[in-house]
Amino acid sequence: MRRWTFFSKAVCVWEGLLLAAAAFPGHAQTAAAAEPSVVRLGILSTIGEPSSTAVFADTIKALEKAWNARIVITYHDLDTLPEAVRAKRLDYFISNAGTYSHLQTLGLARQLATRKIQEADDPNFSMGGVFFVKSSSTAIRTFDDMRGKTAVAVAANAFGGYDVHLGEIKARGYDPERFFASTVFSGYPMQRVIREMRDGRAEVGMVRACLLEELIRTGLVGESEFRVIGAKDEPHLRCKTSTALYPDWVFAATTEASPEMSRKASAALFSMPETSRMYWSVASDFTRIDALFKDLKIGHYSYLREWTFKRLWQEYKLFVIAGVGLLFLIFWHAVVVTFEVRRKTAKLREAMREREAAQNEVLQTQERLQTLERASLAGMLSNMVAHELKQPLGAIANYADGIETFAGILQKGGSSQTECAQTARIIENAASQIVGQTQRASAVIERVRGYARKSGERKTVRIELSAVVAGAVRDFRLLSKKELPITENVAPNAFVQADAVEISLVVLNLFKNASEALQHTPHPHVDVTLEDRGNLWQLSVADNGPTVDIKQFEDLFSPRASTKASGLGVGLAISARIMEGCGGRLVMQKNTPYGLKAVMLFPKAKNGEGGAGR
Repeated sequence: MRRWTFFSKAVCVWEGLLLAAAAFPGHAQTAAAAEPSVVRLGILSTIGEPSSTAVFADTIKALEKAWNARIVITYHDLDTLPEAVRAKRLDYFISNAGTYSHLQTLGLARQLATRKIQEADDPNFSMGGVFFVKSSSTAIRTFDDMRGKTAVAVAANAFGGYDVHLGEIKARGYDPERFFASTVFSGYPMQRVIREMRDGRAEVGMVRACLLEELIRTGLVGESEFRVIGAKDEPHLRCKTSTALYPDWVFAATTEASPEMSRKASAALFSMPETSRMYWSVASDFTRIDALFKDLKIGHYSYLREWTFKRLWQEYKLFVIAGVGLLFLIFWHAVVVTFEVRRKTAKLREAMREREAAQNEVLQTQERLQTLERASLAGMLSNMVAHELKQPLGAIANYADGIETFAGILQKGGSSQTECAQTARIIENAASQIVGQTQRASAVIERVRGYARKSGERKTVRIELSAVVAGAVRDFRLLSKKELPITENVAPNAFVQADAVEISLVVLNLFKNASEALQHTPHPHVDVTLEDRGNLWQLSVADNGPTVDIKQFEDLFSPRASTKASGLGVGLAISARIMEGCGGRLVMQKNTPYGLKAVMLFPKAKNGEGGAGR
């Protein structure tokens, strides 16, 4: 049960009467405040006015010298100092870090300097608290042993004498308001806590760090009279502490202070010698104090102790805004989705009806396209027949003309038996070639008929590319009117699954194209090369003719107007379709350094693959 001692209440009442008296117009303080050479300084007095005056004597002298003005000093407790600042009755004040932090959060004060005691290395870590018991108390040795015991502190709103201790209890996972069985308050000065402990009115005492060491040095407390509980190893402070460390006392300016006077005050405080007991520096981190107030729900966070609208708004403002926004979005989404569902359902039904109608039309269209494709291919191949049958028919005519010539020679007589035998062999060979070329022409015609049939399927067999190339080279040399050097670099045992007649026509067509391109080349030649490309055979026909634009060969499947007088413009298009039909493809590339290269890519035939149709 928290209670104020009679003495503490009397001090508060007395100082309140003094402040009330100072509010009358006739009071000297009001008159002084109106004078431009007077500065109003408030000091938080926790050890009495004489002691406070002695502690801050050097500081006041330095300020009088810097300001060259009369300083009106008033002393306040933990309640009246914030009231004086809010009432704008002070220009500057000196208080503990907790009171300053509260006023600074409200926008009523700003730090000019922070006290750094000699026992501290960093002004951010200059003040802490200790829990202590009598050395004779054997029942309390650890932090947990203090639970359920009676405790004594200086005041319920003392920052260094009580709040930091509650923060440590909270940080260790306990409920600070239920940790002790009861807590009594001795009132200021803080030495009264020592007296309460000596008299046995409490089992655990709470004071600021370094106080026990000061009292031991002055002989007011025996060195082994008390024992600190839960001492921490803090490198910033050369005193025992049971709590986290915070900034010490602060010299602050209120909203009434002038910038120039504040500048002079800062310069004076920082110029004080470091050897002085009151050495001023600057603390840069007061956030830990704010976090302590929030955890304990005290000071400007006291509203957290009750479920008020302010607390709900302060703690859950973003969630409330987000929740309202989310509800609006959900409502709007529901409206939009309902409208869209209805609209899209209607469209979907209409689309399904159109799809059913389109499917029927697509089936009919596919049938018509297949028919047109077969007709188109048949038309292309018909042109091919007109183009390609010239070769076997021309060969037949040549061999027939040769037979007629040799027959005339035989009719004249006069030839020897040897000559007759030789002539007979020539005629026999010519007749054999006529039969072969006739079969070839028949095969071409039969292939066109097979393409034109709806249910016809293309027959493929396992063929060797070297044999096909050799036959095409032979036929080309036989039919060509001009000798063209052809270099063959085609290794045997390169098997593919294709139609021998079709592939022969493709190779022969490429030879004819190369021959046409090399008409005006000084040293023409054609290279036929076979290369292994993993799962593919690459058969290339390259010439050293003029360099051409490859872009005109990007779409080999589209017939185009021929640039040759006797051409039909379908040779490469048909060749490309033939290559596609056997699972390969035809690609046109630039040759290095000159000319054009036609590349045929064939899938390799699997071992044992026979004449299965495609």
